[in-house]
Order: sequence, then C-alpha cells, then structure tokens
Amino acid sequence: MTGKWVTAEELQRRVHKIHHGMVLLVESTYVKMDKKAQFIDVELGSWWTIPGNVVHSKSGHPSRRASTRRMLCLANSIAIANRPIEKRRWFDAEDVKKRLHETYGQIVSLDETTYVKMCAPARFIDVEFGEYWMCPHDILRGGRQKGQGFHPVRRKTQRETNKRNIDLTRVKDKLLIVHNGIVTLVDDTFVKMKTNATFVDNTFGKWSAHPENVIRGTSHPKRKMQKIVKSSFASFVDEHWKTGQKLFCHGSYEVAVVRWLNDHNYDFDWQVAFDTPFRTPKNKISLYFVDVLIKTGPFSNTYVEIKGTWIRKNGYVGKAKWEWFHKEHPNSQLWMKPELTRYGILK
Repeated sequence: MTGKWVTAEELQRRVHKIHHGMVLLVESTYVKMDKKAQFIDVELGSWWTIPGNVVHSKSGHPSRRASTRRMLCLANSIAIANRPIEKRRWFDAEDVKKRLHETYGQIVSLDETTYVKMCAPARFIDVEFGEYWMCPHDILRGGRQKGQGFHPVRRKTQRETNKRNIDLTRVKDKLLIVHNGIVTLVDDTFVKMKTNATFVDNTFGKWSAHPENVIRGTSHPKRKMQKIVKSSFASFVDEHWKTGQKLFCHGSYEVAVVRWLNDHNYDFDWQVAFDTPFRTPKNKISLYFVDVLIKTGPFSNTYVEIKGTWIRKNGYVGKAKWEWFHKEHPNSQLWMKPELTRYGILK
C-alpha cells in the first residue's frame, strides 16, 4: 500500500511474531499505525485498537489483559502468604529507656509503671515541662531532629525558635541589601515579622517598626521626612560653606537665607527635625522641621522658621506646629518678608 510507513502485510507479520499466532489483523480495516484497526484473538474474538499498541506495547484482547492481571495478583498474593514470618522482637521497659536515652538524653524519661507495649500510650516526663502521654513507638520514631517525641509545649517552642532564627537571619540579610548598612536590628527585640522590633538608624537613632515593613524599605521617620523634603519640595540646592553638605531649599526666601549665612560664614544646621504632639492620619507621630538653627553670628543659638505665607487648607497644621514649637523653644523666630528685608537678607 503506497505511502504507508508500515504495510498491512508487514504489520501482520509483526503481530504474528509478537503474539505467537494468537492475534490476527483484519487487513481490510488497516489504514495506518495510529488509526484504529480490527484484530482477532483466536480464543476471545475480535476487538478494535490502535496497531501501534498491539506491536509496540504488546497489548492484546481486553479480556486477556484483565485475566493476566488477575493471575499476576494471585501469584503475588501466594508469594506474600508463603513468605517466612520473622519473629518480632518484644521491647521491654529497659529497652525503651535505653533507646530513649540515646535519642533524647536527660530531657525525656519514661515512667516504667505505665509501660505496657510499644503501641500503647505510656507516661513520659519532660525535665522542664512535666508529664505527657504518648506511644513509645511514636516517641522513638519521631526522633530528636524532628522533635515529634518532645512534650507538646517544647515542640511548639522549638518550632517557634527555629522559625524565629530563620526569620532573623532573613531580616538581617535583607537590611544590608535594602538599607546599605544604614539600618541595623536589635536582635533581642525580634519576635516575628509582624511584631514591632527595635531598629537603629546610624544617623537618627532608634525606632520601632514591623520587620516586614523595614525590609521592604521603610526607614526612620525622620529620614523618611528628610527624603520627602529633598524630593518633593526642593527647588534649589546649595552647599554649606563649612561642611560641604548639600542643602535643599524650597522657595526664594530659603535660598536667600542660605546665601546670607554662607556669605557671612555663620555656622548653622539646616532642616532640624523635632517630634511633636500632633498625629498623622495613621496615628503616628508627626514631625516638625524647623528651617535653620543659627549657631554663630548676631542670631547665635536661634531657631528660625522661614515663611513666605501660611498655607490655608483644611487639615493643614503647619502654623499650629510653629506656634507649638515657638512655645517650646523661646529662642525661635519667624522670618517673613518684613524681617528678611529688615535684616538685609532680601535686597
């Protein structure tokens, strides 16, 4: 038959060889190897199947396959039934105590008076957590590494300790990657990922936060606010005449003050952060940044708030923060256009 990989005659020859003449192909039903054709079992009759299965998988009539499986199962059952039965060893209390000591040391001991057999619950005593009942077979099979034979309280504590150690290592590794060594964790304060722990910022000091938030990028509130000031409001960048520190200004008045301080070589700190009694919408401490602390010159030891105008917006507490700060720090001044002009800062 032209165009076929295997002709009907070739297939018939293969089937006869594989099945020892017990299976025949009805050649008129054969199309190709992956299309069903009719075969005849000389004992069980005809059936339809894919020729490839009959040749390559050596499959035969469905009834013959089922019969073969039953015979194999029966043979296996007879072999198992005739297998010699090994005499099982009987473990007495001394055997259990010996194996218990090898596995758990002095941590767990057996109350011999309660021991009956390996699969019956007996009373065990944990040196720290007291008594508990368990099958000797289970306590010895659990093994110390798995911890399944320990007192339930010890098992729970061990699981939590293992998880804490894994999480602690993960947090410390993540801190190095995310914060570049700027933030470290106080190990003793770590409990779990969603419980506050103490972190230390190498510039702003300690603060409490959820470890899972810190390893995602959350930083010290003051550093966060500093980033906001730099990224959101800065319209001009200058440098401190003494330290070379970059100074981020927003508004022409702040630029003028920085240039005046630099021109006169007056020492100063820029954007100094303070905690306030005000709260954010998320009930966290709201920070206040006073623009400058002048350290030397005619305004030595003076905090200065530089302001063009107060924003009038619902919920805005900028002016209220300043009034609170001025009350807390009498050595503070508000410099607006009249003051800046009077001091010769604005020309």
